[in-house]
Amino acid sequence: MSLVSNWWDMVSGASNKAFRDLVVSAAGLQRTAAMDADSSFSGERAGIDALLAELGVSGGFCVDLGASDGVTMSCSLPLFASKEWEGLAVEMDPVKFAKLSMIYTSFEGARLARLRVVPSNVGDLLAGFDVPRNFEFLNLDIDSFDLDVVGALLLADYRPLLISMEINEKIPPPLMFKVRFSENHRWSGDHFFGCSLSAAEAVLSQFGYILAGLEYNNAFFVDGESADARVGGADGCRCLPGWLCGTA
Repeated sequence: MSLVSNWWDMVSGASNKAFRDLVVSAAGLQRTAAMDADSSFSGERAGIDALLAELGVSGGFCVDLGASDGVTMSCSLPLFASKEWEGLAVEMDPVKFAKLSMIYTSFEGARLARLRVVPSNVGDLLAGFDVPRNFEFLNLDIDSFDLDVVGALLLADYRPLLISMEINEKIPPPLMFKVRFSENHRWSGDHFFGCSLSAAEAVLSQFGYILAGLEYNNAFFVDGESADARVGGADGCRCLPGWLCGTA
């Protein structure tokens, strides 16, 4: 029996039609949960897979901040679906989180949280869910003050090996731009979100991260010290061929 059928059996007796409709709308998982499918926004999953392979990573712990419904435009779905991975998926929107929770509760290693991620709570959030200090993959896409959040996460002594974060593709190098944290700020669906690629590299390089790739508006950063220990590079360089080190 498919996962979608199991979900329907679980709620078929519910009197709330809106809730049943929600389950039906999540049925796209049946097409995208296959490990060879790519539901990511701009095909960034291929870049993530390639970097993890270069780094010798086939399993571990992932954190997805701004996980949406867990399927639509998700680059972390295959990791959560794999028995080789554990992880934490966080989403603020109640409708998206309802879909996420119905899908991801079938993934043994998945931990779920519904809350708004801000710089002041991201460290406590990860600690509360027993996220390892050195984990393998972070995906960040909260459409707002992403750079302040990742900076706070790193200041809290968490060191993801690979970071995939959304950048604002409208702000090209060498321009420096970021949305600063404000308690009242909410993304309105316009182009005022995130940060420029140059701003992201400027902040993450202070923590020893290397810009390793870019797929449309998703930038990939690798922890240089860990990468050096795992794979090294030619002539003492921590970058592997094809990485974008220092280009932003």
